[in-house]
Amino acid sequence: MPYKRQITKSNNRTKVIEWGDNLQANDFSEKTGVDKSSIHSKFSRIKIVIVDWTSGKKEKAVVVSHNMLPSNMKTIAELVIRNNFAVFEQPDKNKKQKGYLEHNINFYRKDEDGYSPVNIFNLQYQAAMNSPWTITITNGLAIASFNNLGGVSIKQGTYRKINTATVYLSHFEMLSKMIEVRDYIRTFETINMSRMLKCREEKENEEREKMEKMQQSS
Repeated sequence: MPYKRQITKSNNRTKVIEWGDNLQANDFSEKTGVDKSSIHSKFSRIKIVIVDWTSGKKEKAVVVSHNMLPSNMKTIAELVIRNNFAVFEQPDKNKKQKGYLEHNINFYRKDEDGYSPVNIFNLQYQAAMNSPWTITITNGLAIASFNNLGGVSIKQGTYRKINTATVYLSHFEMLSKMIEVRDYIRTFETINMSRMLKCREEKENEEREKMEKMQQSS
């Protein structure tokens, strides 16, 4: 069945990578909104999925995914479009892996043992290769750790890898995909700007009314 939220994809005989629309407009609600002038809600994401059926289709296929912030996706797209590859070639701060690297742990979801889904996304550029762009997504489980400032990380020693998949793209293919995704996010933001401003105004009026009532009762 076609994936109606698919923005764009690239595939060969044994693998496919697709970028999907999990974008949500900010409504300033306590549950999903953010209390600032952002067009995107708390959970607005671009979903990147790799399906690898090298070992077989259906239940034998490897399926991995990663949910990326729209701001991060736009930044990556702009760097690719502008031929600024430095961040995709240098090693990360721990020097364990080259390229752009991000880890996500979905601490909102936990299994009975307290483990949450973990997504790791790595994007590398290697100029000497015929297909210089390497995208790797790894999915696993780990226990979330919280610091005093509200930051979330993976608790040391708890990470368990489940699946990983890698695709290789030519520069032309990567460039075309990044233009499509960037333009899609920009269009979403343009369309939802007026909605965000309307929700913001309603929220400000609501807060103003509450403040006036409190002042009258005091």
